[in-house]
Amino acid sequence: DVWHFMESSTLVHDPLTYSLLSEFITDAFFVPGLQQWQDPSHCSTSCNDKLPAVGVNATGVEQPAIPWPAGVVRVHPMPTQLAIVGWRSPINGAISISGAFTSLGGNCGNGVAWSIDQGTTTLANGSFPNGGAQSFQLSDISVSQGDFLYFIVDPNGDHTCDSTGLELTLTPAEVTTYRLTRIGDAVFEQSGVRPTIHDINENGELAGSSPL
Repeated sequence: DVWHFMESSTLVHDPLTYSLLSEFITDAFFVPGLQQWQDPSHCSTSCNDKLPAVGVNATGVEQPAIPWPAGVVRVHPMPTQLAIVGWRSPINGAISISGAFTSLGGNCGNGVAWSIDQGTTTLANGSFPNGGAQSFQLSDISVSQGDFLYFIVDPNGDHTCDSTGLELTLTPAEVTTYRLTRIGDAVFEQSGVRPTIHDINENGELAGSSPL
């Protein structure tokens, strides 16, 4: 209900055109442990690498031939389709978002463009050449339960060598809590008159006057 691995039908950033990648395999590139969701129809280097795709290297070791470091989430678009990691908020509140997009594609191609969207609103975007990387840091992003954030990789015209690592951390903002306390009960019990409070500081210390 939270993570969605997706593709678009066009290069337009329109959630109405996004759909789930429907085929899951555990041996992308015929390597056991390379787990990915992929489009079932578009073969790339082989039919065990269909695009667009979102996957993770769960082999425990780097796959230098692809290349694909251990533990890294890999996102790869098509020439006319975006590859998308969607996060559906399970909470109401504010979050911070940090991470990076990093090229995994060697020395070919022209790089990628990337975007972080909340629904149809772009929160951050950028682009970098093949072999490059860009980090991101967003704070106080207000979300409601069910809202989508989309982490998007665009082929930037040419999808060759567009394998892109996505590092991502989403952190709920610390909740501010308040306590309401009635004051002066002890004074009232002894005198029948409540104290007058004029000010209070961040330490809870009061300034005012009392009948005693």
